[in-house]
Amino acid sequence: MFIGREKELNELQNIYLKLGFQCLLISGVSGIGKSTLLNEFCKGKDAIYFTASDESSHANLKNFSDLVLGYYGDTITEDFSTWKALAQYVQKIQSDKGRLIIVLDDFELIANKDPAFLTGFHNIIYNQLFGGQVFLILSSSSIKLVKNFLSDFNFSDDVNNLTLEKFLNEDAREKIQTVMNVTKDDAVRSKMLKVSAGDVIIREGQIKSELYKIISGKALCYFDYETENEHVIGTLKENDIFGEYSVLTGEAEICVVVAHSDMLLLRIGADEFEKFILMNASNSVVIMKNMAKMLKILKLNIDLLREDLQN
Repeated sequence: MFIGREKELNELQNIYLKLGFQCLLISGVSGIGKSTLLNEFCKGKDAIYFTASDESSHANLKNFSDLVLGYYGDTITEDFSTWKALAQYVQKIQSDKGRLIIVLDDFELIANKDPAFLTGFHNIIYNQLFGGQVFLILSSSSIKLVKNFLSDFNFSDDVNNLTLEKFLNEDAREKIQTVMNVTKDDAVRSKMLKVSAGDVIIREGQIKSELYKIISGKALCYFDYETENEHVIGTLKENDIFGEYSVLTGEAEICVVVAHSDMLLLRIGADEFEKFILMNASNSVVIMKNMAKMLKILKLNIDLLREDLQN
C-alpha cells in the first residue's frame, strides 16, 4: 500500500488532466522516493518509464529508443541518431492517440556525460516535439541542475501551451519521514541542517550534544586540521553518521569534520538518540563501524607510542 504521498499524487493528477503537452520537472535528494512516487502515479495509465544509466548519451538514447519502439510494437530497426529524432517519432505516432506519460528518471546521468544533452532537450521541450498528447516528466537527484534547466526558459507567449513546473520537495519534515523511519513528533523535533562546502561541522575538542546523518553531500575527517601536520583520516558520504563519539562518551571530539561539498544533514539530539536507534536499527551498525574505526586508529597510535618508547 502506498501511504503518505497523496498530496503529490493529486498534484501529478491535476497536471496530467490538463489539455495539451505538459512537462514537469521533479527534483529531490537521492532516496527521497521520487521513483516510487512516479511508479505509483503511472499505474493503470499509458506510460513509458525510462531510467537513465551511467552510460553515454548515445547508449541511453539507444535504450530509450528500444523502449519506445517496444511500447508501440514497432518492428523497425531504426537507430535514432538524436533525441530530437526520437521525439519527432513520438510526436508523429502519438498525435492521433490519447494521453501518454513519458518519464525520464535520473536524467542528470545523461547530462553529466553529455553537456549538449540539456540544450538539445531544452529545444525539444520548447518546441513541444513530443506532441500535444504527451505528459513529459523529468526526474533528477540534482536540484541545482533542475533549477539551471528551468532558468534557461523564457516564459512568454512563444511558449504556447507549454506548462513547465518545479516540483522541489524541500520540506524538512517530509524529508525526515521519507528518508528515515521516524514518527511525526520526531520529525518536528529533528531539524535539517544545510552546510556549504568548506564549512567546519565539528571541531576537535568540542563536546557535542547531537550527531548527524548525511542526507546528501560529502565530508572529510581531519586530524590537526589547518596545521602543518594536517591529515585526512576518512571520508563521509550519503547515509553515513558522525558525531556519535561525543554523544556516546560525553568526551570532546577527537577529529575535525569539514564539508567537502554542499550538504544536507539530519541532526539527532542526544535526547533523541535512543529512539532514533530503535526505529532505525541499521544505523546502529553504521555507528558500531565508526567506533571500530576509532579503535583502530587508537590502536595504531598506541603501537606508534610503543615504538617511540622502545627506541
